Amino acid sequence: MNTQGRSGDYFSFQLNPLNFLGGITFLLFWILLSTGSYLYLFYEMTPSGAYESVQNITIGQKYFGGIIRSIHRYSADGILIVIVIHIFMQFFSGRFRNHGRVAWTIGAMILPVMWLEGVLGYFLVWDQAGQMIAETAAYLLDALLIHHGPMARNFLLDETKNGLLFFIFNYAHLGIPALLLLLAWAHCMRISMPPIAPPRQVTIAILFALFALAIFLPATSLAPADLASRAVSPPIDWIFLAPFRLVRDFGLSPLIVWVGGGALYFVFFSLPWIFRNNQK
Repeated sequence: MNTQGRSGDYFSFQLNPLNFLGGITFLLFWILLSTGSYLYLFYEMTPSGAYESVQNITIGQKYFGGIIRSIHRYSADGILIVIVIHIFMQFFSGRFRNHGRVAWTIGAMILPVMWLEGVLGYFLVWDQAGQMIAETAAYLLDALLIHHGPMARNFLLDETKNGLLFFIFNYAHLGIPALLLLLAWAHCMRISMPPIAPPRQVTIAILFALFALAIFLPATSLAPADLASRAVSPPIDWIFLAPFRLVRDFGLSPLIVWVGGGALYFVFFSLPWIFRNNQK
């Protein structure tokens, strides 16, 4: 690919991050797993206690827990960015065709699962961004349910059912990494020596960048969620939450979101067959 080749004019092979996107993805995954494990030691998995527990981590443990939370947040952003870059490189290099079809289709499964994992993480903070996720998701899900009233919204407002929702989402957030590992194994199984880690210099650079971001741009929570009033359009992480904000700000109908989003994903998933060639 031209971009990869041009970057080689400025970096040696061992220092060029574009040569190790798979290894960088695994590195960020393990960072997410370790930082997330620490955060869950202090996180309360209830709607009433979630926000306060995250605040205690962020402010009460400012110079440790707060840094851990920030590293967790920026690692999540980083892993999605790296996956998207990898997808573009595979597409423009043509490696998604023929023998690359299996890897492409599995990778096409990894992307939405990773995105969902990040969205759940933002929801579980249960601040204004989490409320925006919940309200927008309820708006979209109500269009799929055979019901005369706003069933999903009522589910959120019911304290008992909201607690059950938190329970389900927490264990989904904990369980999805196992699914991602399984998909990653399937994605790499045709590679004789899959890159499970980048070179030391690249690893050090990534860790330094994460620590710098955590110190100078620490992750913080917005105001706590309040379902008695509709959340305003809060500042968000556009990498993960852009779809929710776009639906909200532009008043997109559920039909447009489900049909349009489904069609785009189908085209993305089917690219190896759309652009197939006659090579055997």
